[in-house]
Amino acid sequence: MSYYDDETGRPTRKGVVWAVVIAFLLVVVLPLGLWAGGVLFAPVAGKAQAYKDKHNATNWTQAQAGFESLYADAQKFDRQMDDAQATLDQFKHDNPEWKQAGPYDALTEDLHNKETVVTGLQQQCRNTVADYNARARTYTLRDFRSGDLPAKLGEDESTDCVATPSPQPTNS
Repeated sequence: MSYYDDETGRPTRKGVVWAVVIAFLLVVVLPLGLWAGGVLFAPVAGKAQAYKDKHNATNWTQAQAGFESLYADAQKFDRQMDDAQATLDQFKHDNPEWKQAGPYDALTEDLHNKETVVTGLQQQCRNTVADYNARARTYTLRDFRSGDLPAKLGEDESTDCVATPSPQPTNS
């Protein structure tokens, strides 16, 4: 049985039907089947890809370096904030007239600049602590924190992002 007419050389009705069926299968059914298979196996494939991403050497080394850097930055910003707070306290001690200064007085401007530095350092410290803590909970990063680093920042004095009260300002 041939799909072509021997006399005319043209496809028979049966040949045309089979060609349409095959084209339909290739154009519609096969892509839908591939899509459905992708949806069906997506959870398994996603977990496998996440596992591969997590244990990639680049991820591992960058995660360790990132934790070290964020921890050092949080400590640095906390210390800088303590220093800025001490400078602000000393300024207030040395310039008691700041309480009576007008809003456009140079003394008020200096005071506000010093307060802004303390506030900015506190915000930067809090952002760094939040970044560290978020990375510490992330699936692809959490296992690569060095053993000597804390699981969470902000719980001890060196990373609490609160200005440590300075001792009584000195007379200068």
